[in-house]
This record gives sequence, C-alpha cells and structure tokens, in this order.
Amino acid sequence: MVPPSILRFRPSSLTSGIGDTESTAALYSQMAEFDLATNQTNYQAALENYFPLAETGHANFSQDFVSDSVNFTIFRSTEAYGRAAIRAYTAYNNQSFLNYAIQSWWWGRGYTISSADASAGKIDCKDFNISSVCLDSDLSALLAEATSDDMYLEAAVETAEFVHAHLYNVENVVQDSISARSSDSCAVSSNVEPYNSGLMIEGLAILADITGNASTQSLLSEILLAAIPNTAWQQPEGIVESRLFVLRCRSPLIRISQI
Repeated sequence: MVPPSILRFRPSSLTSGIGDTESTAALYSQMAEFDLATNQTNYQAALENYFPLAETGHANFSQDFVSDSVNFTIFRSTEAYGRAAIRAYTAYNNQSFLNYAIQSWWWGRGYTISSADASAGKIDCKDFNISSVCLDSDLSALLAEATSDDMYLEAAVETAEFVHAHLYNVENVVQDSISARSSDSCAVSSNVEPYNSGLMIEGLAILADITGNASTQSLLSEILLAAIPNTAWQQPEGIVESRLFVLRCRSPLIRISQI
C-alpha cells in the first residue's frame, strides 16, 4: 500500500530553485530502494506515472537556473533522475526506467570532458579552451551493473580514476569541483560536501563488486574510513547529520552494507 503522503506528492511541481529537482529525484530513488529492500512493488505504478510527468518542461530532467546575473543548466538533477531510474529498473525490470537512465547518461556524457576532448583542448559545449590535464560516475557504475555493457564500465573506471587523482583532499574525501578552463590550471574548489563522497562510495562499491579489483576495494575502504567517522556528516550513534547527505547519499550507504 502506498502511503497517503506519497499519493499527495505532485511530481510536476518543479520550481526554479537549485536542488528542487534533485530532491524530487532523491525521493523517487528512495521509493525504488524501499521496494528493492522489501522485495515489493508498492511504488512501481506511482513511479511509472511520475517519471514522464517529471520530464515535462525539463528536457532530459535538466533544470535551468535563471537570475539577473547568471543563466545556467543544473546537470546534477539529470544524474539524480538517471540514478533513480536505474534503481527503479533494478526493482521492477521495466524497460522504460532503463531507457530513462540511458537517456540521462548520454545527455550528461555530452558535457563530460573525455580523453579525446582533453587532447584536443576543446569540447563542443564550451566556448573556451580546456586543459589537457583535466579529463572526463555513479550512474555509469549503476548502468554497468544493470546492463553488463563495457562502455558504462569503462566510463565508471575513468571517472573514479579522475576523481581520485584530482578531487581527493588530504583527508581522503571528495572535493566539490574542478575548473576545466585551461587558464585556471585545473583549480579545485576546497569546498567539501558529503554527497560527493557518498556518490564516490557507491560507484567504487559497484566497481569493486563487478571487477574484483583489489585497488578499487582499497580506495573504497579508504574513503569509507574517512567519511563514516566524520562527525560533521554523521553523529556518533550513526544518525546522518547533514540533510543533503540524507537526500543524496543514504542509498549509497545502504548499497555498501549489501556487499
């Protein structure tokens, strides 16, 4: 039985504030995760209805942010919906969910700096030169797990290697972003948010499970030992401290416990 609070949820009520679509996608993901954990299909019909509604007016589940001084597209929402879709596919084996996940992956891939882009020093979707040092996700790993397609596996490995090489700080947690502009010399933001490490944890967990690679398992152990005891993110009794960590990263931690 679907709880009344979920039935009252309006999936098409997406506003212009940053994070709104991500929060909606996080809820979809948790609905699928709940059914996976309980071996039920309570939320299947609701999610089959919600996904097409969520995409209405938001092509590829992207979200545009517009203000007086800036206008940009928020890509995290596309990845969040892709992740929710692949978990729904795993839960219900409905091809439509896999199609949504693949659609999200390809759209995001168009904004990802590949090795070829880095060598060429440019990417079609940007109007500035990029550094040859900067290269090309959690979604890639999930698709690799669901489809056994080497294309997704290679992308996941490439991303994990890049994040470890360029975005880890001395405490073995993931920093927020890196500039691809060649004049910025791949400057890394020192901002540290729990969801970045949470996504890395899930990606590494899936890669370790698929490949059995000892180095990947070692990276996973290192980031777990850095993230879980972090009192800014998690209280000593195990209760998640950060709201964003709850929204984006509770599922990765659930996945870790299954491996």
